[in-house]
Amino acid sequence: MKIFITGATGFIGRALVAHFLSKGYLITAWTRDVSRARDMLGEGVHLVPIDVSDEILRQEIESSDAVVNLAGRAIVGVRWNKNVKEEIYSSRVGLTKRLVREMKLCSRQPKVLISASAVGYYGDRDWDELVERSSGGTGFLSDLCRDWEQAALDAEGSGTRVCTMRFGIVLGREEGILKQVTPSFQLGLGTYTGTGKQCVPWIHIDDIVLIIGLCLRNGRISGPVNCTSPNPVSSLVFSRTLGALTPAKMYIGIPSVLLGLLFGEGGNVLTNSQNALPAKLIDHGYEFEFPSLYDALWEEFNYEHVSIKEVESETAAANRDSALVPKGQYELRTNVELNALPKETFSFFSSPLNLGITTPSWMRFRIINMPVQIDKDSRILYKISLGFGILSLRWTTRILDWNPDESFTDVQEKGPYNLWFHQHRVIGTDKGTSIMEDRVIYSVPLGILGKLTHMVFIKGILIRIFNYRRKVIRQIFCSEEIRRQ
Repeated sequence: MKIFITGATGFIGRALVAHFLSKGYLITAWTRDVSRARDMLGEGVHLVPIDVSDEILRQEIESSDAVVNLAGRAIVGVRWNKNVKEEIYSSRVGLTKRLVREMKLCSRQPKVLISASAVGYYGDRDWDELVERSSGGTGFLSDLCRDWEQAALDAEGSGTRVCTMRFGIVLGREEGILKQVTPSFQLGLGTYTGTGKQCVPWIHIDDIVLIIGLCLRNGRISGPVNCTSPNPVSSLVFSRTLGALTPAKMYIGIPSVLLGLLFGEGGNVLTNSQNALPAKLIDHGYEFEFPSLYDALWEEFNYEHVSIKEVESETAAANRDSALVPKGQYELRTNVELNALPKETFSFFSSPLNLGITTPSWMRFRIINMPVQIDKDSRILYKISLGFGILSLRWTTRILDWNPDESFTDVQEKGPYNLWFHQHRVIGTDKGTSIMEDRVIYSVPLGILGKLTHMVFIKGILIRIFNYRRKVIRQIFCSEEIRRQ
């Protein structure tokens, strides 16, 4: 299947691209920044710039079996004013109208259009049960969603099946709402909005990508689809459930008045209550990966597969299984079993172009320079961000050891660490799968101060980065059945 996608570099888009790659789909991404998209999505994704001519856009759509439309300017966490609201509207409704206009002019229309919307369609409705046939609400967000959906549904006139996905609050540790609220929880302070009584229609990111996949394949599903868990919770329950998996000990409500001062009309998004239920999905037999909020949050805050330990001086020699391995302060280990042969696994991991899709977006990973062919002594220059955009730096790595289909090792030549030695090893199994092992030996600068910084900051960041990497890799290389194991 060939899929044309907008919003591919966003939270849902990146997860969806990884899922589509696991299916062997051909992907074309229509994007505002081709260079950034290439760094974020890796190899195998055909990129089309946003300012391409209508004729070329039409050709790209015409050659696709399906269109997935996820584009849109951020709504949450920004102060709404007239200009921002116009940008929000144009980036959704305006772009969708252009997309559908060109679809209708194609000599061969895509079979299906999956277009984003949101539960904001229903407005502020307390705990009233809201299913797909329920009436819409009032206000800017409801009007936006209504116009957004209508722009997409206009494609039905040319014979394309249309699904408008009314997303709830999507949960993923490194993006969206969890990325925004978790820092205070990690510091011991849990927060909730308004009175804490409003309904939170949440859903895990893994369910989102599986639901979109279902809507692509199932020709009986059309029209609006509530993409929410069947078990919504109140804002206070959400906060306390997150607090049970973080160091939060105290909980405070953020008054609606304060949210209004900070975000203007945009503060309503954080306090609106929508008990949106996935009636259509349940009718079509969809089984949620994460129907329970606790299980969904546990999936995002469970780091048991990534370990970091201090390398004691007296045991350093025992940890070195090769003359190549240097002595460092810390050792990180993780592994993942993949439904792929060693040759395929090695090919993916040995390409620097694939680092972007396995790296959290807040690291702002970019490749500055790399050779055409990677081999021993190759040097690759990256640009990354640490401290969530506060500190930007360049990192030069050199390939120290290169054994095709088996292993390779890269070392930091210039970067933030005193030592960074990263071994990648691919092990074939009797089941026709492969195990990818990461082992990093590293040391931090600044002596005692560096050790303290490692304890309170660096260690946690590295665990999150490698845990995210592991999750994306499983998304790309493992079927749903294997991921459930």
